[in-house]
Amino acid sequence: MTDSLFWEDINEGDELTTLEFPITVKNLVMAVVGTRDFMPYHHDSEYTKSTGSRDQFVNTMFNQAMFGRFVTDWCGPEADFRSTTLRMIGQVCPGDTAILEGRVGSKRRDGDDYRVELELNSRNHLGTACAATASMALPSRD
Repeated sequence: MTDSLFWEDINEGDELTTLEFPITVKNLVMAVVGTRDFMPYHHDSEYTKSTGSRDQFVNTMFNQAMFGRFVTDWCGPEADFRSTTLRMIGQVCPGDTAILEGRVGSKRRDGDDYRVELELNSRNHLGTACAATASMALPSRD
């Protein structure tokens, strides 16, 4: 028995279950340490506000990790990333909740891969923060 979705059970236009991810100073600092991205606007509110930004904000790898979790929570452990993109549009800061949403844009066979192409975005109370895509190979019943 598997917890993974099967390619045959997915339809173009299917919506992924929304993920709400609260942003805290603690998870920002953990990301800074884990990614070694010590730029002060990812952990120093005073510095970041002096540059005109609202507050310290998540880094690129934090956004990639949120989307990775979002996609793998949806499709399950037997799926595999084939490609992904990320376009940062706005900032997500402590006190915000990142709301991740997505849909299946298309599905296709690619050699031995059973692929789904996902269209993803994250937003906060101010609007869109990131847009992303993910191409996933899913298990098949074939």
